[in-house]
Amino acid sequence: MAWMVKAELQDHPKDDSFLGFFDVIAQPDAELYTFDLDWTLHLRSAYEVGREQGLLAPTAVAELAEIDAFWRAHPQAFDAAFGDLIPRIDPARELAGWVEDETGAPMPIPAHHWWWRLSKDWA
Repeated sequence: MAWMVKAELQDHPKDDSFLGFFDVIAQPDAELYTFDLDWTLHLRSAYEVGREQGLLAPTAVAELAEIDAFWRAHPQAFDAAFGDLIPRIDPARELAGWVEDETGAPMPIPAHHWWWRLSKDWA
């Protein structure tokens, strides 16, 4: 199955208006950035598909690793930032408009996209 990334991917994920806030989850006033975090997990999945398809520059791939390492190093902050969203997602439809096949059907969230789970369920 060929998945098409519908989100526009920039060369540097940290410069993106959403993933640029990846580290704000560990700041005491993070609730000020709640709106900015709304689509972060969706965009992270779009970047992952882009990475898997070889669409990202090596610097962008390195930045994704930095983002993932930060989130994994701050599991309580991650859960606080995304804990309201994660239980409400529909794994089969959540990526509609972000990653789709040639018919427009959304990619179901793959099991290896661990950021769609609370930290207690990370493997």
